[in-house]
Amino acid sequence: MSEELSLEQLYDRYTTEEQYKEANASPTVLTGGYRFKVQSLKTAVFTEEDAAKYPNDKKIIPGRQHARIFAGLYDRATGGRKGSIGFTVSWVENRIKGDDGLERLDGAAKLWGQLLKATDTMGKPVGEILKDILPNVQFDGFVEEAFKMPDGEFKKYRGETEDDRKANRKVLAEAGGDPINYVNSLFKPRA
Repeated sequence: MSEELSLEQLYDRYTTEEQYKEANASPTVLTGGYRFKVQSLKTAVFTEEDAAKYPNDKKIIPGRQHARIFAGLYDRATGGRKGSIGFTVSWVENRIKGDDGLERLDGAAKLWGQLLKATDTMGKPVGEILKDILPNVQFDGFVEEAFKMPDGEFKKYRGETEDDRKANRKVLAEAGGDPINYVNSLFKPRA
């Protein structure tokens, strides 16, 4: 049976930084291909406040309609759950200039176009796709894991095997990097 402990005895006890950081870390998945199953989505319009809060995020344009999709991520071979991810799509076209000087769709518009192909929904109304179709279909996608390093730089890791990726991931984490996931691309389910 437990021995009673008074609260006064705990005034000289502190939580370690390591425990705090690990307990509050965002769970991420390894870089790779996954099966996506939509769990929920929310439609909205970006505001001036959004643009001010995230000044470097080129997809955030006040007045732009978009959807924030939250999906479960599953192993494509076994069907086992690996994690979840949230990502933004927009049916409102926006172009950004790349390092090569060419204009391309931004990430939110690109993912929307890929989502249409992955779910065979081109030509259907946006509302029907979001409300009636997405919650009932599965699609595949490629998720990247990157680490925001202490100097503010983002670094990615590579690896041919899952073991290689885990080893490379560990190096970046031990160097003080904070992991984040993002959706790189969406496509039709692959066997």
